[in-house]
Amino acid sequence: MKKSIVCLGGFFLASALAFGQTMKITSPSGGEFWPKGVYTNITWTYSGIQDNTKVKLILFKNGAKVDSIVTGVSIGSGGHGAWDWKSIGAHAGGTAAVGGGYSIRIRTMDNGPFADSALFTIYTITFTSPQTNDSWILGSSHTVAWTFGGIPAGTLVDLFLEQAVMWNVPLDKNISIGSGGSGSWDWEKAGSYIGGTAKAVGQYHILLRHSYQGLAQSPPFTFSAPPLVVSDDVK
Repeated sequence: MKKSIVCLGGFFLASALAFGQTMKITSPSGGEFWPKGVYTNITWTYSGIQDNTKVKLILFKNGAKVDSIVTGVSIGSGGHGAWDWKSIGAHAGGTAAVGGGYSIRIRTMDNGPFADSALFTIYTITFTSPQTNDSWILGSSHTVAWTFGGIPAGTLVDLFLEQAVMWNVPLDKNISIGSGGSGSWDWEKAGSYIGGTAKAVGQYHILLRHSYQGLAQSPPFTFSAPPLVVSDDVK
């Protein structure tokens, strides 16, 4: 009986290959850090399979099935398909824990052809400093701080200062994200960045990036001008 099942399975596999039925997940493509609970787009290509064939997406961790993400969605048309994962980590049975080693499988609803994505990480980062609407005096010292989960301790990240008029200007590069779920960076002169100094105009954000991939954005904060120092001669 076992031999018949193996042969039958081999027949279906051979048939799929004979008809050139292939699929490939293009996003995630490998190495991504995806923030838990945030929207992203899962994309794929296919050939030899009829347009609008129904497929399912399944979440795996370290090669073991976690649960179905979605079932009965269209494979797409013209050899391309996509599905909006409106809350990264969400699956039929709940929400995935943060961590690495995740992959996604796409498979036809009749358990025919399938493809597995490359590995990605689900993570969280929350800035604890600055807080919303903090106002930091230019040139004063402050600590930029955050908590994180799912990203390996010691992962190297870059810090940027962001404002609409001057987009990502670097603050520091190749710093450790931290350990034990928390990290920080000492800003000896608030507002200073590599190549210049911010102005006390408008709102700013601090960005954490890894290998050109944005990880998190701080709440908005502002800078204020240093207080005027009046000499005794002027008094």
